[in-house]
Amino acid sequence: MRTGRVLLASILGASLEFLEASTTHVALPAIQRALDADARAMQWVVNGYVLVLGALILVGGAVGDRFGRRRVFTFGVVLFAVASIACGLAPNVSVLVAARALQGLGAALVVPLSLALVTAAAPPERRGLVIGTWTAASSVVTAAGWLLGGLLVDAVSWRAVFLVVVPVAIATVALTPRDAAESRADDTAGPLDVGGALLAVAGFGSVTYGLIEGSSPALAAGLVLLAGFVAAEARAARPMMPLALFRSRTFTALNVLTFLLYGAFGAAMFFLRGGSRALHLAPRPAGQPEEWTRGTRTPRRVAPPGGALWPHAGRTAVGRDGSSGGPAASGPPSRRAVL
Repeated sequence: MRTGRVLLASILGASLEFLEASTTHVALPAIQRALDADARAMQWVVNGYVLVLGALILVGGAVGDRFGRRRVFTFGVVLFAVASIACGLAPNVSVLVAARALQGLGAALVVPLSLALVTAAAPPERRGLVIGTWTAASSVVTAAGWLLGGLLVDAVSWRAVFLVVVPVAIATVALTPRDAAESRADDTAGPLDVGGALLAVAGFGSVTYGLIEGSSPALAAGLVLLAGFVAAEARAARPMMPLALFRSRTFTALNVLTFLLYGAFGAAMFFLRGGSRALHLAPRPAGQPEEWTRGTRTPRRVAPPGGALWPHAGRTAVGRDGSSGGPAASGPPSRRAVL
């Protein structure tokens, strides 16, 4: 019973990011008209969020490992909710972009720790099934976000797309403190890996910015910084991301496969959005293309039984102590735990 309630809190917390990502894309044309924004400003409504999330997700997991996963997760949920209210009340596009960046910061704390909470609470024999259920629920929420976004924009306003996550955040906070025991990484003594954190933020931020803007210098600088991050982690006494994890073929293969899966997933979102605009679809039809709903059936059906195979596929994929490291969907792995 307790594991089920923690699983619900974890799914609700992760759904904040997954739901907002899909609903916002459907609402972009309405936002542009309402705020009289140009195309470049609208790009940063999306990119401001992605840039902060991509730069800080690894650090967010490490912060939870050190200061308490439940505590940091709850703080991230509250921060995400406050930022969502700011988005919903934004009087102009500049305020909206700033609020979206704040949402990205909240998501960088919530996403890697949502799965860590439930893996820490689940008994070893049920952990794989719980992880599969979490993954399946994520695909359902993401798909539902497109339809929900279209309905809200048509029936209410684009502002409702951001405000709708506030009740979800309240429910998550209400469940989390009561049902999720606090947990930390085993080796939190000693100094923080400040150097590794700064290199990770700068490196991932530069790579993300370079990909967004098509900037070769930024992309090259990011790759150099990430190489420095790897070198720093190899020398650090208590690294934020222990490189020894990658000696496990299971761990490495799962990360590569997850990267490819969600790379294709993100590309599908991009092309579906572009296709709906080319066809001049209204928000509600644009939010429910057959190609999208068909594409979510496989993960929805396969993830729960797939998760049940986890105990037999190699336990190094997820830390035995529930270490953070949410889905590689949203970024690089945190310490000792990756799905």
